[in-house]
Amino acid sequence: MIRNRASAEGGGLWNSAEGTFTVDDTLLRGNTARGDAADEGGGALFNDGGALSVTDSTVRGNTATGEAGSGGGILNNGGVLTVEATTLLGNDAVRAGGGVETTGGNVTLNDVNMRRNSAGDNPGNGGALHLTDAATVDWQGGNVVNNDAAAEGGGLWNSATGTLIADGLTLMGNTAPVGDDAFNDGGIFILNGEPVPPGG
Repeated sequence: MIRNRASAEGGGLWNSAEGTFTVDDTLLRGNTARGDAADEGGGALFNDGGALSVTDSTVRGNTATGEAGSGGGILNNGGVLTVEATTLLGNDAVRAGGGVETTGGNVTLNDVNMRRNSAGDNPGNGGALHLTDAATVDWQGGNVVNNDAAAEGGGLWNSATGTLIADGLTLMGNTAPVGDDAFNDGGIFILNGEPVPPGG
């Protein structure tokens, strides 16, 4: 799934609110979503409230280019997202979530590697992963390496109403003006067994 374009959401693939979508052993590369709103984007994949599963895949070099486009690799809009044994590499979003953005919803990540993803300057949070609203993310095992955010959370960013539990992660080389590896805007954030305080 290479070099596809969408004017709003899901440059590569799009799943509906009633849909169940499985992506397995797939390369999604160089896809672009151009939606301007904060809940638009998903350079490679967009889940509009349904159930999306991604396994043994590579999500590489995708972009959310709209004015407030989010989720350079994947955007989960209030749905159920499961990602396993997958690498997100070199994806970019203008607003937030260079690798993955979840606007509400529930996300499970197992053995997921996020490297060299970036969030731009509008506002520029969560180079690898960004939670918006009352999202819940459970991340078990993987690497968060060399991601970048223009403002907060070069690696991981958790919202004031979000819950992010991440264990068995290696974090290194991530950069941001505030919170190179992680930033917590006030929600529940446990990273490798230790709470991340608000603003930290």
